[in-house]
Amino acid sequence: MCCSLLSGLSFPTYVGTITRLIGCKGRFILTIELQQLKRIDLFLLERGFKPLNLETLKRYLILSIFLIAAHSGSAQDIKAQDDSMIRASRVRINEFFSSHDVRGMARYWYGDYVRITGNSSVLGGKDSAVAFWTRTFKRQPTIYYVSTPIEIVISEDGLSAWESGTWTGMNTKSKGGNYAANWSKQDDIWKLQSEMYVTLSHY
Repeated sequence: MCCSLLSGLSFPTYVGTITRLIGCKGRFILTIELQQLKRIDLFLLERGFKPLNLETLKRYLILSIFLIAAHSGSAQDIKAQDDSMIRASRVRINEFFSSHDVRGMARYWYGDYVRITGNSSVLGGKDSAVAFWTRTFKRQPTIYYVSTPIEIVISEDGLSAWESGTWTGMNTKSKGGNYAANWSKQDDIWKLQSEMYVTLSHY
């Protein structure tokens, strides 16, 4: 009956109210059928609301659908942009891996970044990861890894994301496997909170 109560408001108040509902809840599902509008009018009368004619109720319904569609489209556009940003970041990380640019790799890690490597070693913190890869590249100057995302899921609030895919090792004993990554967005910038790599095959 939420829609019935909204229909009893003045037109400007109605617009502001439903806009706030959409903004706060993220989704506002409207399930009124036009043939039920006369019942809504009766509902309002029984509860002391000012009755509205059928044409006014239809106008409110159309406005509701428009606002909901506009919000839904906007949210989908933002998620698509976030997806593209994360995929582009992964491309850059792969490039930094291939060139052994540890500083470049670290730009995508938060200070408390955690990585579980393919052999189950745990790198706790950005500094620990930087030290690990600096040593590794020095000992093995030809190795590098490529991570290929298959799926990226953006959270409802748009502040975190789940990435999963496959990885391949070059010039190393580990041939490849699967991985999962947790991204977090702050100030419209996506960085890695954690990653887990699992080795599934060897050369």
